[in-house]
Amino acid sequence: MMISKAFFYVIDTFDVIDSNNPNVITTKNEIEIFNKVIKIIRDEVDVRHKDAEPYFSVLFEGKANRWILRFYDKKSLCIVF
Repeated sequence: MMISKAFFYVIDTFDVIDSNNPNVITTKNEIEIFNKVIKIIRDEVDVRHKDAEPYFSVLFEGKANRWILRFYDKKSLCIVF
């Protein structure tokens, strides 16, 4: 079972604030990007997301050093593959 599918169906309409760090806010745009990645590679690999202050990451197997993309939206919008 892929954890990412749970996020795909649950988190889609609101911003989520990290209780451990209130500066980390997972926005609707970030979740939309994650959902688009899930639609593309759906059952092929284990995909998870992680939000940090400077960027939002889509990760392969939940490992921070194996990111698929990073989305920066603080100063200007940018996606890095």
